[in-house]
Amino acid sequence: MYDTSLVDPQDRDSSASFALLLEKAVDPAVEMCERMAELRKGATDWDKDIFLINCLGYLQQTLVSVPFTQERVADLEEKIEKHVESMTFEHVRGGACGGS
Repeated sequence: MYDTSLVDPQDRDSSASFALLLEKAVDPAVEMCERMAELRKGATDWDKDIFLINCLGYLQQTLVSVPFTQERVADLEEKIEKHVESMTFEHVRGGACGGS
């Protein structure tokens, strides 16, 4: 973990370099998840939302315990909430799980 690293505690608050690191690590992972959801043949919007919630949630959980990642964790939470809202809309509309 970052807290147990050899980085001087005074330098831990310098988030500019960590922001770039997170951008280079997290953004491609999110993009890959989104592309994979679109490539799922025969998948409904409901299926895609579930897939993305799972992927984004897993990514979020890997970051949540590291203090300097909280902004990215919040961004992922917003993305997850959008997919939950989409699923809710789909369910209310009657199209959930390939619906009737």
